[in-house]
Amino acid sequence: MNAEILGIDPNKIVACGASAGGYLSLCCAMIPGFDDYSDDLDIDCKPNALVIFNGGVDSELLIQLFPDLYMDLLIANPIDAVKSNLPPSIFFHGTDDQNIPIRRITNFVERLRLNGNECKLEVFEGMGHGFFNYGNHGNIPYLRTVEQTKCFLEDYCIFGE
Repeated sequence: MNAEILGIDPNKIVACGASAGGYLSLCCAMIPGFDDYSDDLDIDCKPNALVIFNGGVDSELLIQLFPDLYMDLLIANPIDAVKSNLPPSIFFHGTDDQNIPIRRITNFVERLRLNGNECKLEVFEGMGHGFFNYGNHGNIPYLRTVEQTKCFLEDYCIFGE
């Protein structure tokens, strides 16, 4: 409805997030049923592509941090919601991430692929959580993720002509 007014192509919506924001981006694409009562359910809120930086792929850590949300977090668990026809995705993750171990990401990406989903995993050797932020590591990872994101979005006709 507002896309036309704002000049937005509703078929080129990208959810992008880092850490918990990555988890939320995955939930937007994968977990139904958390709509607000005032939402127009005729409008599909599923993004057309996902860009995830050091993102959580399961709710295990969140359950530990927020035990009062146990039931909702059990439902909002991307690792258990993998299915086919999910948006194309790219994941950026460091091998030394202590918050979200790389093995969780590699397992998640493998599950996505086994279900026929298009996804890429860009691994950053020796990097920890938040390695990609501007100003870190001489901006080398930042510039690399920007370029790889641009190429990914162009490949899926989300960015550019």
